[in-house]
Amino acid sequence: MAASIGGAIIGAGNVKKYMSGALGIFGFPAYINPANNDTSSIPWVAAGVIVAMVIAFAACYILYRDEETKKVSN
Repeated sequence: MAASIGGAIIGAGNVKKYMSGALGIFGFPAYINPANNDTSSIPWVAAGVIVAMVIAFAACYILYRDEETKKVSN
């Protein structure tokens, strides 16, 4: 759910990936155009990642429930 919303934000920004990058924050340079050093995609990618992280955190925080432990009587 969170990744689809983050992906929609990235897609709305018409972001282009110019090369295969590493995972995580090290993948951000893959969105820099090597021909003219255009970094206009980076804010869209950062916004998508941040929104996805916030939604995922909120969903886990709200929906997580500890399992109830059952007491065994002897």
